[in-house]
Amino acid sequence: MFNFSVNIKQSQKKNKEVVGKQAVEEHYTTGGCFNKKTKTRTVWKDKIEQVEYQKLELPDTDNMARQWSAGIADEKEKLWDILRDWMINHLKEVDYEFEQSIKDTINFVNRSLQEQLEIIQRDFEAEVKRWDEITLGKDSVLEIRQNLENESRTS
Repeated sequence: MFNFSVNIKQSQKKNKEVVGKQAVEEHYTTGGCFNKKTKTRTVWKDKIEQVEYQKLELPDTDNMARQWSAGIADEKEKLWDILRDWMINHLKEVDYEFEQSIKDTINFVNRSLQEQLEIIQRDFEAEVKRWDEITLGKDSVLEIRQNLENESRTS
């Protein structure tokens, strides 16, 4: 998007440096002419290796700011297009998630209402059955009463 005219300078440098310690076995002789013994010991010596350095030379901050500002000015429309596209994509994602949330909520409400309707229907059927039993009981009591009245009149 941006074209920078100032080059970043890069240089490399190699130095031999101590990078740590290493164990080295050293052999030595002890004793006199007739009683010579060779012994071994471990000595720690500096480990020297080539170390490579890279140096980057950046332009001064004022020059970098000018380049950045010029790049933005030159590519302003592209920058707005990128920002617009990002916003549109983000809004589409939010819209999709919102629609999913609404669908989930509607499904939940429908399930809850269906459960309530089933409970109401079950309670209604139980109430109708209870009233039918009351009516049967009432009819039975009326019939018994009628029979008793008829018997008391005839006797």
